[in-house]
Amino acid sequence: MRRRTRERKDAGAGVSASGVNLFSARRSRLLFVLLTWPYVPRLTIREISTLSGVSVGLAQETLKLLQREEYLSVGPGPQLLRQRELFEQWVMTYPHQLAPRLSLEAFRSSEPGLHGPFAPGEEVSGQSALPELLNPARLTVYVEAFTPRRAVVQNWRRHA
Repeated sequence: MRRRTRERKDAGAGVSASGVNLFSARRSRLLFVLLTWPYVPRLTIREISTLSGVSVGLAQETLKLLQREEYLSVGPGPQLLRQRELFEQWVMTYPHQLAPRLSLEAFRSSEPGLHGPFAPGEEVSGQSALPELLNPARLTVYVEAFTPRRAVVQNWRRHA
């Protein structure tokens, strides 16, 4: 009987050779920033951590992990390598890692859609922006901060 050895990288699960999940919720926030703005790897660790909303320690650890996994060049003027592959893995893990952490609340309602004016900084998902054309069954509202009063005005009940 032989023991199986782990491959260098399990791309499907986003687990590095050292067993660290490169696509955990907090690391995914940092990866989003890196993938969105190509100049970010050249910023200081503190600036990168501030932009991504993670601790300085996690930012530093993640950048080192990206270097070990050959997604980030080493040396002066670091830059992302294999961006498409990194992006595709980020997209595959997003629904299970980062997305659940971004949701503030979930409600249900017998009356579809939003009623009343939008609050400043409030946006709806693409489907819900055109209800007369698409007849969406689900509404996603993007807000800067959630207020319970909004749920009361809309006659929403907590999703169980």
